[in-house]
Amino acid sequence: MRRTLLTAVAAAAAMTVAAGCTRPDLNDASPGDRSRNVETRTASPAAAAPVPVVAKTSDVLGTGPVFGINMADRTKHALDAVHAATGCRPTWVQFFVSVAAGVTVEDIRKNPGTPLMSLEPWRAGEGPDQPDFTLRATIDGKWDREYLKIARAVVQYRDVIMLRFAHEMNGRWYPWGPVAGNTPAEYTQAWRHVVALFRHAGATNVLWVWSPNILRGAVKTPVDAYYPGNEWVDFVGVTGYGVREHSPEVTYAKTFAQIRATTDKPIILTETGAQHGPAKLSWIRAFGPWLRANPDVAGFVWSQRKRGQGGTADWRFDDDPANLAAFKATLSAGRVPCQP
Repeated sequence: MRRTLLTAVAAAAAMTVAAGCTRPDLNDASPGDRSRNVETRTASPAAAAPVPVVAKTSDVLGTGPVFGINMADRTKHALDAVHAATGCRPTWVQFFVSVAAGVTVEDIRKNPGTPLMSLEPWRAGEGPDQPDFTLRATIDGKWDREYLKIARAVVQYRDVIMLRFAHEMNGRWYPWGPVAGNTPAEYTQAWRHVVALFRHAGATNVLWVWSPNILRGAVKTPVDAYYPGNEWVDFVGVTGYGVREHSPEVTYAKTFAQIRATTDKPIILTETGAQHGPAKLSWIRAFGPWLRANPDVAGFVWSQRKRGQGGTADWRFDDDPANLAAFKATLSAGRVPCQP
């Protein structure tokens, strides 16, 4: 059944690509403007289908490290509040989607910035023991229909989207991690299977973000065992928070050494922040200079959450006035380009 489904999807994708494969130069437009421009340029009566959006990494990068945000309130008003507090408007806005629940194009369009969707193969909140969401279940096509529904919503979005699939695969806290007999080889198979489904569905507007956890807290298996290969990945994402360390260099150095030995893809901190405590202020102050010293870090997503709002600790940059002041200074020190 899976082969039949993939064949049908591939045929549909071929028809879409045949309708046009040249993307207009939209790099200087905002996300909303890019969507409108594509629709305007392709809305002639003779056009059989819209010109597909073909994402490039340069579409989401800036002249320096890009500021992204992960917060409970994913609205323009909330983004405006961050801008007012920091003088810097986040560009990437992260949100989470479980494969079991799915997502609609309307949900994606609500995003007030460039969407960074963390796609999780599980039923959210039910823990790592979910036998129907093992990696083998994904490889065998058990959830293909759900993935294809999500892929169609992504195609309908008609703009660039960053997709972080099955993140933190080297930790035991998710059903796609090293639990229930899952292996690193199965992880790479599952990754390629899902990427192939999206590609066959015509989701050329996706930039794929492979995102291990930092070595602290993860299993001993080196991260390269989980790497699907450069042709399947656009960005390397890293989950890593400052906990007791006084510097990001201490938090990330060992993990980055393994990643840089694996691939030269640009790196994103897909979840970062610092835990409230005696080390937080110095960690935030060191963050900007650390970014300047690590130019292959293309951007970061700060977790603006506390306990009770999806955070396992209070990671926010504005949990007290001193930390907020340090964060504003570190954005400047890191030469983070701030949108007006």
